[in-house]
Amino acid sequence: GHFAESDIKKLYSMGVYTESPAKFNPNEIMTRAEYIKSLVIAMKLPIPEMPKTTKRKTNKKDNTPVIFTDINEDNKYYPYAIAAYEAGLIGKGAFNPNSHITREQAYTLIIRMIGLEQLGFYGNTYTPFMDDNKISSWAKRQIQAGVTIGLIRPDENGYLLPQRKVTKAEAAAIINQMIDYLRYTLKVDYQEKILL
Repeated sequence: GHFAESDIKKLYSMGVYTESPAKFNPNEIMTRAEYIKSLVIAMKLPIPEMPKTTKRKTNKKDNTPVIFTDINEDNKYYPYAIAAYEAGLIGKGAFNPNSHITREQAYTLIIRMIGLEQLGFYGNTYTPFMDDNKISSWAKRQIQAGVTIGLIRPDENGYLLPQRKVTKAEAAAIINQMIDYLRYTLKVDYQEKILL
């Protein structure tokens, strides 16, 4: 009876959510690492294989470039972080695996994944949300792009709630919005607006 029940079931059927369903709590706040892993799996991005040995040699200089400052290949989310980095979803530096993901971060990653950031505007972008002033400046372009393609809509009161932390249920709904957009709406938009 949960609002995201069908979304959650869909992600389980796709192998996106992998934890035991008996232990799944739809109202649990999702971490950045969990969300990025879900996106990588949902979009079937190539996941690099990690070396079998986890111990690093300290007596030799390692020439491998450091991409993330706060996780390494010993972390279970590292392969997904690398996959997201190689796809251009995230940059170098701190990965912040345990920080809770916010709505604006979740939507920004979705728009980057789809590759339609260019539909947002540079500069002082205004979005149609009542809490536009709460949207971080770095996220405005992607949020505007999401509004343009109809993927991001205000709630019944006209708010986006960009700083609210995302639960696992909400993440399932957001990821399914992206999947449905890629499966159906993008095709229709292409046929109606580009081919004609």
